[in-house]
Amino acid sequence: MRMKLLLENFKKFSTLTEEQLIIEGRIEDARKKYPFLAKQSAEPVGEKTLLDLLIDADPSGNQKYLMGAAKLADGLVKKYNAAGDPPHSQFVTNVANTLQKYHKVMPFIRDEDAKFKDINAIPEYARMVTIVRAAEQKRAAKEQEKAREEETKKVAVKGTEFVADTPYHKVVRPLTKEGSCYFGRQTRWCISAERSANYFDEYTGKGKAFFFLLAKNKNVEDAYKKIAVVINDRGNFEEYFDAPDDSMTYQEFVRAVRQTMIGEELNDEIAAFEEDEAFDEAKIMKAAEMLNVDEDDVSVENLVQAIDDEVIEYISDLEVKAGESVTATPAGIPIEKYDEILERFNFENFLATLEDPYDSGYETITLDVGGTIDINDYLEGTGWEWKPGVEDALDDEHASDATDAVRNALEDASFYVDDLEQTYEDPEKFYFSIRYDAASDIDDLDIFEGVLEERQRIDRAISDKETFGQEIIDSLEGDELIYNPELQKQKEEEEAEAKFKASKDAEYFASPEEREKQMKLALQERKFRILIKKS
Repeated sequence: MRMKLLLENFKKFSTLTEEQLIIEGRIEDARKKYPFLAKQSAEPVGEKTLLDLLIDADPSGNQKYLMGAAKLADGLVKKYNAAGDPPHSQFVTNVANTLQKYHKVMPFIRDEDAKFKDINAIPEYARMVTIVRAAEQKRAAKEQEKAREEETKKVAVKGTEFVADTPYHKVVRPLTKEGSCYFGRQTRWCISAERSANYFDEYTGKGKAFFFLLAKNKNVEDAYKKIAVVINDRGNFEEYFDAPDDSMTYQEFVRAVRQTMIGEELNDEIAAFEEDEAFDEAKIMKAAEMLNVDEDDVSVENLVQAIDDEVIEYISDLEVKAGESVTATPAGIPIEKYDEILERFNFENFLATLEDPYDSGYETITLDVGGTIDINDYLEGTGWEWKPGVEDALDDEHASDATDAVRNALEDASFYVDDLEQTYEDPEKFYFSIRYDAASDIDDLDIFEGVLEERQRIDRAISDKETFGQEIIDSLEGDELIYNPELQKQKEEEEAEAKFKASKDAEYFASPEEREKQMKLALQERKFRILIKKS
């Protein structure tokens, strides 16, 4: 009988692959070490044992977590084996579920928890839970960082012109600060600074454009992996800077570009030849071959000159593209950047419009802010009214006083407009406007946003009928253009009261009303009978 069983087992295992043998061995080891979990009588879940729950849950594909998971489950069962505690299957299910999470966050189990990548090093289930939570937080942080980076790239790409994709460089022209910062990473260019003052907008505002030459060849010095070229408003190359932000002469720029085209090693041989030092002619010929320069029957001197001619021609082609780019899109901040800022503001009393310098003829963009103020809106509900005949003469003899009332209210709100005019059809309505241009440094995005923030404050002030309206009312009242019937009546009563108190009538009557009442009463005659006796 025993021999038959041995033969059956031998036959079974002889047909298994090496990986299957490992899996079977791990399952068998777990059954032997934790027999309670493997017993069918130990709270079976259907036809499965507690250990089967862990076997089914192991996400590794080869049961590499099984022994460690069984240890954690067995520890839970023993720890909470008191009467009334949840059934064993619940504990094992908890371990099985956490095991799935543990496997998914494995790449983020690092730093102080790195040793727990080996599940057998985890002392207890509670520790496993904290390890998984910490790893999930790291994964979430990584995903957030990735999302931010993708958004940064998206914004940068949108603000960048991809000028050329040559065998040697990806040539980009940043049109926005975001594009300059993204493609100028790992340089010290002030136009790409993210942690210190960034001067991209300032330079582009002065008509400067930039090409970034991003080297494809990995065999170049770090200083030349990214090169910035300053382009003037005519599209000509003007200045050259390496990645550490050191300025280069034109000849130094040519050598730097040459290195990015043929690699540092071959470029060093050409440099050695130029400096009358020992050089490897074969490597110089290899460089010529890379640039498709004919090296047959040519001296090394002529070969080097031919290589440089090829590099200069390559640079000239890029300069032509610079001219085309600047012609199509002159240097400066795209008007879309201003539009994005303007869209964040909602004005109730203003209409703010942007105009491109190519449409307006101004040096930079212009911002026109205008609106209408209706005096009647501020009189409504206050009890104040136009004096008889005044409203009909607002566009004539009272025009100046009405205009001053609106202007004073605007200036009290720190809004000094360029124009303030009565509307033709409704003289109680006034149109105001102001234009911001280069004199206001409006082309600077920060200043532009600051101007809009101040207009937002003024917009709210104009909407405040109680305060702004009172300024208008005070001016109109001072010029005797409006009156308040209720206040007028009250004033007359107060004046009458004061006059009464100053008169002698106050000695006999409590108030003017009482005096008036008494004066209206009929005089009563008293009749007396007088007895006259004759003497």
